[in-house]
Amino acid sequence: MSVSVECVGTDGVPSGWQNFAWWTWLRRPAIVSLVGHVNGVNDITFRHDGNLIATASDDGTIRFWSDDGVPGIVISAHSDRVTVVLFTPDGDRLLSASGGGRMRLWDVATGIEIRTMEGHKKCINDLELAADGKTLASVSWDNTICLWDVATGERRQTLTAPSPQECCVFAKDGKQLITGGQDGLILLWDLSTKTRTQLRGHDGPVKSMALCPDGDTLVTASDDWTVRLWSLRDAVELQTFRFSDSVYGVAASSDGAQILAGGKDGFLATWDLHSRQQTARFRADLTTVQKVASGPDGRFGAAGYPSLAFVWRTGDEPPPPEPEPVDEAVDEVATTAAEAAP
Repeated sequence: MSVSVECVGTDGVPSGWQNFAWWTWLRRPAIVSLVGHVNGVNDITFRHDGNLIATASDDGTIRFWSDDGVPGIVISAHSDRVTVVLFTPDGDRLLSASGGGRMRLWDVATGIEIRTMEGHKKCINDLELAADGKTLASVSWDNTICLWDVATGERRQTLTAPSPQECCVFAKDGKQLITGGQDGLILLWDLSTKTRTQLRGHDGPVKSMALCPDGDTLVTASDDWTVRLWSLRDAVELQTFRFSDSVYGVAASSDGAQILAGGKDGFLATWDLHSRQQTARFRADLTTVQKVASGPDGRFGAAGYPSLAFVWRTGDEPPPPEPEPVDEAVDEVATTAAEAAP
C-alpha cells in the first residue's frame, strides 16, 4: 500500500513552516540593548532630542538610559506595575501611569516625584500630551478618558466611553482626542462639545495608535492581527496591513515615511507609507512586543517580554538573503511511504 500526506498551508507554505521562511526569520541586531528590568517591559519612549530613553516595567520601576544604552536613574515609581511613560515636550519631566490607576510626574534630572494624580479606578493604559504640553489625556479600563492640567495636576474633564479604553492620541490642533477601545471602535472626541463620532473596521480591541506628522493619517493596531490606516479628515479607512498575530504596538517614524508595528509573536515589521509596501519584517529578541516607539534620526524602540527593550535604526535594513533553491522555495511537502506485499 502507499500513503501520501500533504502538509500545505493556506498561503502555499508548508504547514508549521511559515515562521521558517527566509523573509520572516531574519534577525536584525539591535544598535542598543536595554537590559536591567526584572519583569516585562510595558513601554519605551524617547526624549525629543533623542539623548535619553525611558522604560516602564511590571517590576514597578522606571529606568532611564542614554542614547547608547548606558543605565541612568532608576525610580521605584509605583507599588504595582508601570504601564506607560511619557516625556513632557521640554524633556525636563516625565509622566508615568500604573496598573492601579495612578499617575505621577517626575523630575528627570533627579528622579524626584513632583506630584501624584488620581482619578481612574482601574489600570491606565495610555497617556498623551497635547502639542502645547499643557493638557494631558489618560485612558483606562474603567471606561473613562480624563483630561488634566499638567501645570496644576487638576482634572479638567472626564469622558465616558462604551468600553474599556486602550490607547489615545491628540489631533494636531489639540481640539480633538482619538481613543481606541476593547470593543474595536475608534472614537473621535470633540473636546469642546464632548460629542463623539466613531470609526469602525477592527474586529478586536484597538491596542495602539499613532498620528502621522501630516496630521491626517491615523495608524491603529489591533488584536485582530491588522494594522490600519485612516484619514481623520474624511473619516475613512485607507489601508489594511495584515500581521502575523495580535498587534500590540504601532508608531509612525518622525519623518512620516514609515510605520512600525510589533506584536504577540515577537515580530516587528515596517511599512513604507508612500508605496504602502512592507519594507522589513524580523524577529526581535522578545517573546512578545508590548510597545514600539519612534525616535529621532530614524531610530525606533521596542519593549516587551521577558524583560528587555531594544533600539534599532530604520533605513539601513540588511539585504535579504538569497533563498536556497531547495529548502526555501518549497511550495509543498509530501511524504510518501510504499510497502509492497510479499
